[in-house]
Amino acid sequence: MLTAQKRLTLPAATPGTPEYMSPEQASGDEKIDHRSDLYSAGVVLYEMLTGRTPFRADSPSAVIHRILHDTPTDPRTLNDDADPHLASLALRLMAKRPEDRFASAGEALEALETGERVQSPERRRRWHHRLLVGVIVLALICSGTWLLSRAARSSPIAEVMVEKDEKGQNTTTIWARHGDDPEWTLFHRFPPEVGSVCDPVLVDLDGGGRRIVVAGLDVPLDGHNLFAFDACGKESWCLDISSTRRWPDCGPSAYWSCRHLAAGDLDGAPGEELVATASDRSNYPTRISIVDPRAGEIRSTFWHMGQMSQVRIEADFFGPGRPAIIARATNNKLDGFGIPFPPRPYECPPGEDRPRTRYDHVNVAMVLDPRDIDGLGPPRTRRKEVRDIPPARPFAYAFLDMGSGVRSGAYLPDGQTEPVEPEASDTAGIENIELLPRAVSGTAGPWMRVMIGRSESASGAAILTVDRTLALLAAEPQTTERVGLTEDYWRARWRPIIQNGEYVVADPSDE
Repeated sequence: MLTAQKRLTLPAATPGTPEYMSPEQASGDEKIDHRSDLYSAGVVLYEMLTGRTPFRADSPSAVIHRILHDTPTDPRTLNDDADPHLASLALRLMAKRPEDRFASAGEALEALETGERVQSPERRRRWHHRLLVGVIVLALICSGTWLLSRAARSSPIAEVMVEKDEKGQNTTTIWARHGDDPEWTLFHRFPPEVGSVCDPVLVDLDGGGRRIVVAGLDVPLDGHNLFAFDACGKESWCLDISSTRRWPDCGPSAYWSCRHLAAGDLDGAPGEELVATASDRSNYPTRISIVDPRAGEIRSTFWHMGQMSQVRIEADFFGPGRPAIIARATNNKLDGFGIPFPPRPYECPPGEDRPRTRYDHVNVAMVLDPRDIDGLGPPRTRRKEVRDIPPARPFAYAFLDMGSGVRSGAYLPDGQTEPVEPEASDTAGIENIELLPRAVSGTAGPWMRVMIGRSESASGAAILTVDRTLALLAAEPQTTERVGLTEDYWRARWRPIIQNGEYVVADPSDE
């Protein structure tokens, strides 16, 4: 019943049920005799032994393709209790070539009654073929691995994607296109318990076209949430980019999810590196890690106190061969530490930043230098939970001094003891950061456009133009719904914290 759609005879096609068709029937051969029925009987026997037909797929055409080209799995592989005699009989009945099956139903019945395993001309021929192939492969290995490398590069992976569900959400299935082939083929399917796969990336390992596919999981699989595969879909390595650390004001972690992946040359050596982000699903911490894709090892990590929304690599940002990592995120701790809010006035422990905003969650933008990202990003703190992580100084870091959302930007007004949710007019978020192609006179590039959106407006709230240190050069209001949303309004709310790797002197804790 579950496969009823595939078991219907196809209209305007060769009559028959796809999963029970013989190869000659599936190929449309006009010379079909009683041996085609013997093949179908073999399928029935196979199904009785294993509980499934030998060739299953998502569409009738795919079933027919498997019948013509695939070899059925030995029933004993699928069912340890399958009788060896009956298993061999089923495989002989389902031989691809009619002449390799029994000559008649009577001959098949005699083989059944002997109770002995049935010899298969097809399997014997296949083993001889494998032996010949093995000899050829050994000769190729002895003659040099350059032939194999050249053959592997003749059909590289051109593109990978994750299948979407009816709501447009990522599923657990990865598809790939090889070389110039326009057809997508199934590359890998994770079990459903992983939830979904963040968009996979292709990583060049040596600068010569030898690439792997790296995918990150929403829910870890066997304790790992990052997986790499070679061009054939074979797993190369897996990695856990989670954290068992308990962060300030946080409960235990449920699990960590992989959120973003990007590939690019970060060190100038041949081949690319991988940038992977993962976040705690229960609490605020996020990590941005640079991963060596050849060894499957983490090189360095920037720890952030908030969730990431966008992470990408910008080549030549600091000059030829000097890339940058550009990210936008929220920050949960720029208002200070405490559950749920610190008392006001807030006395900071030694070495800790005082609150820079009154909102619980604010939007931030950052520019990271891949050569020096190890450590913990703003705000600076010496809380015991993270005392062993040295403070990190991004090349540039700025935040928008507004609540990130009506339900996620709560704050404690001056003179009050209970937190309140901000009005929609006091909320805004960074929706995108992109490089600006044109030069801005009198300033050092590259320049970026920061798109600001407000929850109460369907249109954009403002477009900010910033330089590479995130210094604000211009603010263009995009809505007239409220009087007063001028350039000065946005200038007052854009707050750089770090520029050129140094803290901006905006309060005593920066000195």
